[in-house]
Amino acid sequence: MSTAPSGFQTPKNNWQPADVVQASDLNRIEGNISAIEQGARTLDQAQAPSGNEGSLRQILSWLANRIRAITGTTNWHDSPPTTLTAAKQHIDATGAVHGATTAATANTLALRDAGGRLKAAAPVAADDVVRKQELDALPAAAYAPGDPILAENLTEVYGNWNYPSTETIRSFVSPVAASGYRITFEGRISNDNYTMRAELFINDTFQGRNSIDSESYTAVSRDIGPVMPGDVITLRVCQTGTVGSAAYYVRNFRVRGVPAPPPFTIT
Repeated sequence: MSTAPSGFQTPKNNWQPADVVQASDLNRIEGNISAIEQGARTLDQAQAPSGNEGSLRQILSWLANRIRAITGTTNWHDSPPTTLTAAKQHIDATGAVHGATTAATANTLALRDAGGRLKAAAPVAADDVVRKQELDALPAAAYAPGDPILAENLTEVYGNWNYPSTETIRSFVSPVAASGYRITFEGRISNDNYTMRAELFINDTFQGRNSIDSESYTAVSRDIGPVMPGDVITLRVCQTGTVGSAAYYVRNFRVRGVPAPPPFTIT
C-alpha cells in the first residue's frame, strides 16, 4: 500500500479518563490532520485491488494501479499514449486510418476508392485474389456441355460404401474455363433392394445426384458448370444399405462438350 503521509505521527489510542492532555498531544493531533492534508506520500502502483473495501492508503494505491493498467504506461503518472477524445475521433474516422490506401501497397490496409473498389497486386499463388485484368485476359469459354466426347475412362469400377458416406469413383481437373461439361456414365447396383447414389461435385460444391436401383446398367447424363481452370470434378458414389449389403458399379465414364478442350486425364 502507499506510505503514510510525511510528518504523520503514530496516534495515541489508549487514552484513560485520568490522562491529562498535554501540548504535545494537541500538536500531534493537529500535525496529523495537517499531514493527511498536505504531507507527501508514496503510492504503490504494483498493488492491484482485491475488492471495494480498504484503507485510504490501500485505495490510493489501487487507483494508481488501475490507471497504469488502463493507460498501459510504465508508471501511473506517465502521459497516456492517447486520449479518449483522440480514440473516439479515430474510431469515427472514415478516411485512410492506419495508413490505409486505395493503391495496391504491400503490408497496408486496403481502402475502397470513391467508387467502392479495391486494388490488388497481380495474383501469384493459387489462393490469391484474382483481378479484373486477369479475368479479362482469360479466353472465352473453350467449351460447353454437348455430346462430343472430350475425355473418357471406360473401365468398370465398384465399391460398397454405405450412405451417407461417399467414395470418389472418378475425378478430373478442368484445364480451362468453361460454361460446363456433360458427364455421362453407366451405373448399377448388385441388389435392387438398395439404391446406388451417384453425386457430382465441382471442388466441394454439389452439382446433382442420380439414384439407381437396378441390377442392370442404367445410363446417366448430367450437365454441370460453370468451371474454372484447376477446378476438380468428382463422381462420388455410395449405396443405401449397410456396409457390404450391396455393391455399386460404374463404367463408361465420359466427359462431353463442344468444342474439344486441351487434353486432360480422368482418374
